[in-house]
Amino acid sequence: MAECKYCQKDYQESERTLIKNELWFANFDNHPVSPGHMKIIPKRHVISIIELTNTELISMREIMKQASELIEKEYHPDGYNYRN
Repeated sequence: MAECKYCQKDYQESERTLIKNELWFANFDNHPVSPGHMKIIPKRHVISIIELTNTELISMREIMKQASELIEKEYHPDGYNYRN
């Protein structure tokens, strides 16, 4: 398997990263489907959400809340969609 670009420390620490914690980071999507479209990415490579630990899931919720607050401030959406 070729190395995943999201697993690369340079990508995780780039100026694109707007929100991060010990286990996750988030940035706006390069090809947004709607204004404010963000990617929330685990620092540990996983294929599916079912591979995440309980600690990672709790930490993901913290990042999702911060991302939602940032999107709300910048874009004032009518709602949010969260997908795997």
